[in-house]
Amino acid sequence: MEGAALAVTDTGPLIALHAVDLLSVLCSRFAEVLVPLTVWGELSALLGAPEPAAVGRLPCVRIVPDLDSLPPAVAGLDPGEQQALAIALAHPGAVVLVDDGDARRVARAERLPLLGTIGLIAGAKDAGLCSSAREKYALLLTTRFRIDVGIVNDVLRDLGEVELSE
Repeated sequence: MEGAALAVTDTGPLIALHAVDLLSVLCSRFAEVLVPLTVWGELSALLGAPEPAAVGRLPCVRIVPDLDSLPPAVAGLDPGEQQALAIALAHPGAVVLVDDGDARRVARAERLPLLGTIGLIAGAKDAGLCSSAREKYALLLTTRFRIDVGIVNDVLRDLGEVELSE
């Protein structure tokens, strides 16, 4: 997945990466990141939120129209996840950026290359965009982002960093 040219993102990774000051990882990892209009609407609906302006400044980001016709596989997901996965399916080889468990299961079933916030932060550490993934994960866990600390600790061990206490 390293060096992938195209990604399609859901709302969650944008909010989470902004919270840990790592939105720049998107442009260092991907030539282009597509943001479905529904995702942009979800992001922009948060009154006074700083994320839309920060995301809008990224040179690799392109807001794209939603698809009118959605594949049956994405039924039951939230609208942003539906559009992100549907657009990724329409662009063979595109990586879908999503954190939600149900959306990740659908992405795997559809054989979409998949990456979430935890993996993006690990990639930022590997690329030298942050000195400590542990600090970013600890900060992320103070937000509304939810993940099992055991999963984070597995990644930290792989990165050679000290685990977080559970």
